[in-house]
Amino acid sequence: MRALLLAMGIAAAIPVLAQAPDLKAPAYDVVTVKPHKPGDGSVSIDIDDDIYSASNVSLKMLIRYAYDLKTEDQITGLEGWANSNRYDIQAKIDAETMAAMKGLKDEQRGKIEQRMMQAMLAERFHLTLHHETKELPIYALVVTKSGAKLKSATEEEAKNDSMSSNNQHLTATGVDMERLSEYLSQRLHRMVQDRTGLTAKYDFTLEWAPDEAAGEASAAAAGASPLPSLMTAVEEQLGLRLETAKGPVDLVVVERADLPTVN
Repeated sequence: MRALLLAMGIAAAIPVLAQAPDLKAPAYDVVTVKPHKPGDGSVSIDIDDDIYSASNVSLKMLIRYAYDLKTEDQITGLEGWANSNRYDIQAKIDAETMAAMKGLKDEQRGKIEQRMMQAMLAERFHLTLHHETKELPIYALVVTKSGAKLKSATEEEAKNDSMSSNNQHLTATGVDMERLSEYLSQRLHRMVQDRTGLTAKYDFTLEWAPDEAAGEASAAAAGASPLPSLMTAVEEQLGLRLETAKGPVDLVVVERADLPTVN
């Protein structure tokens, strides 16, 4: 039955599960959680066909992935250890579930994998939470008076959209403004809402100076960069502007989270 639900896709599976609580939601077959041994401090996450593997991740990072949050500021109610304690995690999907997921689109598969992570967090960290929506400071992404500086993507590029980010350089192909807004939310640690009115998909590149406050470079390195800040780069290079505004923000309010059982 679980395979059938998965094959129907996430949109169909959720209503069916809600009507029949005795049916099990998709879950990882085998999960290992171990305390991370101090090393170079780098974080790595690899999602392969049947394995989710993460190194040096915090509970806060895992919640952000599991609930598709754009910034960590959307999570409230966590104790300090949930950000400072780091773990290495491996989670394996069983063969039956993998077979059911094989024909799904990436977006559908991603939603199911997030539900698996939610189940793992509930089991291993005893995580319980609820959602609230509040009016909070955000950035509104708008077009400047001089107009956008974006190249329209070809039909083929729009079908195979991609976004590659390396330090302070972003290359986008066939990307819409909603996806750009999500990326900027992550970099600026504040929700960015698309208010450009642009509905097409575009190709563009973006380069900006390291942000010392975010730990991206030393003061000397940041001062020596000929590039502008990220917000200025968005305006100068893309013809878009980030304006301070207020808007509804989905918040995850943690009710309970315990140190995990490790194995």
